[in-house]
Amino acid sequence: MNLHEEVEKSSRISQIKDFMEAHKGLLREDTLRAVCATGIATGILLEVQRERSKGRSMPFWGRLNRLEMDLERVRQLFPQIINKLHEYSEAGYDDIIAYLGSEEISRLDWSRRDLPKDVISLAFAVGIAQGYWMIQASGGD
Repeated sequence: MNLHEEVEKSSRISQIKDFMEAHKGLLREDTLRAVCATGIATGILLEVQRERSKGRSMPFWGRLNRLEMDLERVRQLFPQIINKLHEYSEAGYDDIIAYLGSEEISRLDWSRRDLPKDVISLAFAVGIAQGYWMIQASGGD
């Protein structure tokens, strides 16, 4: 079985795909899907930090600018998230992070800088909520 087939079989990937499809009113274009996908990855990292600190701390919140996002801020977050998960030796989310990066976040279109910041911020926040939910629903990894 190749990597693509393995990714397709992952129920967590299916959850993300179903979520994106169910919210296509908000996530109506690739750039907003990329923003939301970055939010999902962020939500996962924040939950990892919460679990590691036993609920006391989520230091990555300090990088989220009160959830007031623009495309430049969003673009900078994904490499930071990958780095933090690696620092924490959290390989249990590699399938999700690989999917989000290769299939969603990579489609961010820089020519869409005209998107309103409030729409970008909403798509990002919705993604964070989904990332939290996925981890909580699975009981952590």
